[in-house]
Amino acid sequence: CRARYRRRAGAALRAAGKRLEGALLGLDAEAFTMLVLAYAFSLAWLTDTLGLSTELGAFLAGLALTTFSSQVGGHAEHILCSLKDTFVAWFFASIGLVVNPRFLFDNLRAILTVVMFVFVLKL
Repeated sequence: CRARYRRRAGAALRAAGKRLEGALLGLDAEAFTMLVLAYAFSLAWLTDTLGLSTELGAFLAGLALTTFSSQVGGHAEHILCSLKDTFVAWFFASIGLVVNPRFLFDNLRAILTVVMFVFVLKL
């Protein structure tokens, strides 16, 4: 009896998922972007409220989006690619602003050794 209810619940969830997938893929680019970003920021806020990092929430949002449907995840990646590039540039600029140039100069030999080691390993 329970197995029958589980099968019905699973079938209902799959049908609802397919319907939601169709609705998401049918949205225009602006609405889709806003919905995906709202979802990611909402999960980031929720994990922050729970005492976890906001990065974890954003990661879980992306993971859930691609796990739900590879088509929806691929569409989100295609739409948000330029935004991702902008955030990557901000990330590296913020890291560059934190680095102390005097520290780099004082440890130049160690830094160059590590860089050369990585280059050799990449070959």
